Amino acid sequence: DEVREVPPEAFVDCVEPILARAPALCVKIVDATDFDATCIAATLREVLRGSPVVLAVNKVDLMPRFDAHDLMYMRHRLEERGLRCIDAHAVSAITGAGVADLAAAVSDAAAGRNVLVCGGASVGKSTLINLLAADVSRLSDARREGRPAGRARALGKGEVPARLGLRKDPPV
Repeated sequence: DEVREVPPEAFVDCVEPILARAPALCVKIVDATDFDATCIAATLREVLRGSPVVLAVNKVDLMPRFDAHDLMYMRHRLEERGLRCIDAHAVSAITGAGVADLAAAVSDAAAGRNVLVCGGASVGKSTLINLLAADVSRLSDARREGRPAGRARALGKGEVPARLGLRKDPPV
């Protein structure tokens, strides 16, 4: 992947039609190793207009330590930037740590909403979206069929179940 600078206007043009159709839940992915550079909340705050946000702090496997206090601090920092954070999860898209809990939280919080996954360049959006899509699909199928959710399988690179309608927008 190449790192691309996307003007805020292009991001808004891409996201506004999604938000106009129905209420949305935003999954905001940030890099645990560089929160400030990957948070980029100003444009998102304007376009979300108070929609709920689930914070996914990715790459925690690269940190010497990352605990509940660190996660709470990052959530607080996101809220200081004007986003309505309803939940926060420490995850690793490489090891899969925390992804099942994040998927369950997203599945519960989505409740008929469009889900918008966004984050800065190189925060692990594609990898995390693939893992989330698998887990959310598994959870949805299990709920619909009234059975325990069980374990998820990882999807192949670029594979996203069509029925989820997930869309990866450009980094901002």
